[in-house]
Amino acid sequence: MREDYDKKIRLRKKSIFCYSVKNFKKISEELQPEIIGEIIENSESQSDEKILIGSGFYSIHETGSKSRLIYSVAGYIQLDDGSFVTVLKSRIPLFITGVFSVAVLAAVLTIVFLRINTPPAVKPLPPDPGIGVIEGDDSEKNESENGGGAVRLTYSLDAKLSLSTGSIKIYFLNPNASNRDISITLYLLDGENKIKIAESGLIPSGYGLTNMTFIKNSAELSHGNYNALFIVSFYDPDTGEKALVEASVTDVKLQVLP
Repeated sequence: MREDYDKKIRLRKKSIFCYSVKNFKKISEELQPEIIGEIIENSESQSDEKILIGSGFYSIHETGSKSRLIYSVAGYIQLDDGSFVTVLKSRIPLFITGVFSVAVLAAVLTIVFLRINTPPAVKPLPPDPGIGVIEGDDSEKNESENGGGAVRLTYSLDAKLSLSTGSIKIYFLNPNASNRDISITLYLLDGENKIKIAESGLIPSGYGLTNMTFIKNSAELSHGNYNALFIVSFYDPDTGEKALVEASVTDVKLQVLP
């Protein structure tokens, strides 16, 4: 172990020391470190190329090949030849996958009827500027009968609002398997009332969103924890038409920070 390592991480249940992001930045100011790839903390993610770290071999991935929507940098390990590998960790260690199907007969008939006889009443929703591609998403497109939609969403029930910046950290993915684009609206629950505090632009299938913007003056909030709710809207990817069916994601915990 190098004497200036300042952080301990887990690689396949083994404790290994590394440079923290802060310490590595200091090293980068003095040197021009060569980063040869990325490994994933406490993961069995496989690649064709392996690298020896300590007493074990680990899969190494090309730098930048793993989505920063899903992974953040945990630290850096220096190899015997002086080069470095980046250690990534999942942003959401425990996530919940919700499966919503809008292929229910009544809903499908309504959507198809509107598609034939009624032009869209509003302009297509533009993509949210904060969306990012879900790297490594090789899920196959869901096929649904009668022209309905099949959507598989991956999300976290935790949201964090910074009052100083108005930024709301979330985790919402619309994998490639979905055959509908989506948008999400975040509501604060106040007794029997719900107050809209943020809404996204379009999140196409294959994309995810990790940040929303607080609607100014929508609610008076102070530091603490609140109950919240996501409403998910669905859109035809070809016409941009919004479906009449919506889905609710309940039990969302909103943490408000200064």
